[in-house]
Amino acid sequence: MREYEARAERGLPDPDVLCYFEAMHSVRILLEIEQRRQGGTAGDRGGHPWLVVTPEEARTLEKWNGRKISYSS
Repeated sequence: MREYEARAERGLPDPDVLCYFEAMHSVRILLEIEQRRQGGTAGDRGGHPWLVVTPEEARTLEKWNGRKISYSS
């Protein structure tokens, strides 16, 4: 982030804004993976990065909203 901030013309957005978008990205990943699992198509993209980061995205969302996030592995 420091490198980005040093090179960015306008600097970084408010940290709360960054946290919001980080959480929204986590929601998008978790929903996409769950929809694929329920539809039986998660294996069609074996090795897809989102399949790998699902546990970390759940932890990110837990940190943001303070609630336990359940997901299928």
